Amino acid sequence: MYCIPGQRLCASGDRFLGGDGTYVQNGYVYSSLAGLMKILRQKDKKTLVEVHRCTRQYVPAPGNIVTVKVIGVTHRFCKCFILAIEDCELCEPFRGIIRKEDVREFEKDTVEIHKCFQTGDIVLARVISLGDALSYYLSTAENKLGVVVALGPLGKLGTGTTTKKKMEKIFCHILAACCEIFSLRVFSMNVCSSLKHSLLDCCLLLLICHSVFQVKNAVSIKWHQVFSY
Repeated sequence: MYCIPGQRLCASGDRFLGGDGTYVQNGYVYSSLAGLMKILRQKDKKTLVEVHRCTRQYVPAPGNIVTVKVIGVTHRFCKCFILAIEDCELCEPFRGIIRKEDVREFEKDTVEIHKCFQTGDIVLARVISLGDALSYYLSTAENKLGVVVALGPLGKLGTGTTTKKKMEKIFCHILAACCEIFSLRVFSMNVCSSLKHSLLDCCLLLLICHSVFQVKNAVSIKWHQVFSY
């Protein structure tokens, strides 16, 4: 979590202790500088709370893959916070926008952006230009770009409904291969039902592990910090 000077972090006591970059006042631990809060577990079961100054801030450049959080959607574009550049988490977010014409490569005139993105979505996008003085211009017009985490209106994972979105397609080739394998007639004719189900379970597990690995490594940021903005 990013902190500012004077921000109250937690209650001070037998469990939490103030460390570097903090001070204790009236029973609470406060941040004494701007930086990232670190929580360190001690051997005596106590927790040391520290704040470390951010010494380097990366700046988005055209061509970079960025992780963004959607903060607003209009009929022409959606507004985003840029939270990470490639695999580098940012100390402070930058502003970006995904315009209607930059959502996908085909049928750009028929894009309904409110059906592609919703407030709270976590999206992988590419920086296409520096934009104006306020925001970077971003694009999701590639198969590997799009929504990777969909949040509902209350900020929880999943929306509870089926919706059409511009989704990332990083493991579609594996899904297609599995569908092709299990569509072969040989499974229904020569392989016993239990073996077929076991193979299906293994492939589904492989798909889940692959998708989690790809998303977490492509984004390479701490999700609890993403959701805190």
